[in-house]
Amino acid sequence: MAISQTTSRYWPRLPSHLPKPLKPSSSTQQNWLQKLPVLRVYSARVAAAQARVRVAQTETKPDPTISLRGGTEDKELLVGGSLSIPLFIRNNFQDQVRAANYQEIAVEQMRMNVYRQIKTALEGGLSRYQILYGATHRWQQASKHSLEGGIDLLNRLWTAGELTTTNYLVQLKQRIDSQIAGVELKGKAWQMWFSLMDASGQLNVWLAKT
Repeated sequence: MAISQTTSRYWPRLPSHLPKPLKPSSSTQQNWLQKLPVLRVYSARVAAAQARVRVAQTETKPDPTISLRGGTEDKELLVGGSLSIPLFIRNNFQDQVRAANYQEIAVEQMRMNVYRQIKTALEGGLSRYQILYGATHRWQQASKHSLEGGIDLLNRLWTAGELTTTNYLVQLKQRIDSQIAGVELKGKAWQMWFSLMDASGQLNVWLAKT
């Protein structure tokens, strides 16, 4: 809030239910990754390195110079020309080409390493979110009516004297602890969802649909 200079009422509300797990195809995942800013930066670096290789290769080729001369002598038209081809005796610029090639290979390797790391993070996020989503859904189904109904039952049993105060407090704490554990589980699922959206670059797309 301090960074964005906005109050909490302007923040989007989370949906009441967790988003369903994503099952993107390999091509969709690749498309997501290629659009990530970090990979775009590395792709630009690779393109620049490839351009330097091409420049270095052109410098290894002789650049001939052609000149033409013309004039008259004793009323006769004279035309002459010359062709100059440089000979790379001391330096054929192959060292520059090799250096540019090595740099291109190094940059491409860095790009591939970053791609693999991000791809692994995305695939791991998809798997972990699916597990958390399933666990949260099962907890919600199991505890759908158990908390409020269970507490009401405990109150009636305790009031009727069928439960000691100690047993009442122990069972009440168990039900409350179960509810807290479920809320924490749902919170972890939401955290994983946002990590997944960040890893895939789809956060803005999802927020626009929410």
